[in-house]
Amino acid sequence: MAKTRVQKEQTVSELTDILKNSKGVVFADYRGLSVKEISELRKRARAEGTKVLVAKLTLVRKALKDAGLDINLDMEVPTAMAYSMDDEVTPAKILAKFAADTKKLELLAGIFEGKLLGSVEIKALSKLPGKQELRGQVVSVIAGPMRGLVLVMSGVQRSLLYALKAIVEKTGTTA
Repeated sequence: MAKTRVQKEQTVSELTDILKNSKGVVFADYRGLSVKEISELRKRARAEGTKVLVAKLTLVRKALKDAGLDINLDMEVPTAMAYSMDDEVTPAKILAKFAADTKKLELLAGIFEGKLLGSVEIKALSKLPGKQELRGQVVSVIAGPMRGLVLVMSGVQRSLLYALKAIVEKTGTTA
């Protein structure tokens, strides 16, 4: 059933908000995916704080203009759009992993910081660690010196205990 003009304008308005506010957007050719596979993709994305939707390219192009993004999408295939309001890398990671798992999804392009990236850049971006992974790495780096200090300080006590134990064993006395 065809959408009315009002429905299309509402869709463009929603897409404009998404394009203005999302940290990362990735487009993929979803031809060949079954309804079950698309549902699985949406489920995986939702678990990571990302959303996947399917929209007509003409409406996406209109939303890009309304969002003030000077980007020309040269795609002519049915396109799924994954986006995240929190993390730049997560949409690329989710779509790249799903593409590798199913061999049916093809990454086409993405928008990051107002710039259009090709499929090669999106695949490279999908290999970067996400925000949570980076935070974990920073915490590990910060905690490393403190952990070392604790080990050094406990080493002095441990050495003293070993020395006392050796004295006790040598003298044959018990404490």
